[in-house]
Amino acid sequence: MIRAILDTNVLVSAVIKKGGKPYQIISQALTRFEWLTCAFILHELVEVLGRKHIQTKYRSRVTPKRCDRFLEMARTIATVVEVKTDVPAVAADSKDNPVLACAKDGLANYVVTGDPHLLSLDVFEGIKIVTPAQFLEILGGES
Repeated sequence: MIRAILDTNVLVSAVIKKGGKPYQIISQALTRFEWLTCAFILHELVEVLGRKHIQTKYRSRVTPKRCDRFLEMARTIATVVEVKTDVPAVAADSKDNPVLACAKDGLANYVVTGDPHLLSLDVFEGIKIVTPAQFLEILGGES
């Protein structure tokens, strides 16, 4: 089964836009791929969803109850990887390094992200870095 890291920006999008590509990806976790995450990604998700501009712009979609339910679902469905590796690979944005470390330690096949710094890598130590749209195509091609 495919193993994939869903970057924080993908998770935030899934919370904000029900039915969008990130939401579609999460709906296929367990049946089409193994969703991997780590403490860093979950912590960053809480931090981003709590930002004032996110709360203001998406107030009806990013309620505390909805965020709590999403986090509980993530902790239940996703495999939480214990990250031990230090990855200094993305100098442009050091917050991307723990995502790559999670992918490496979780033996991921893919990192799914909208982050241009990560996408510019294309591949990291054999792990393909793709957009949500690309990952949906990959999932559609798997049997």
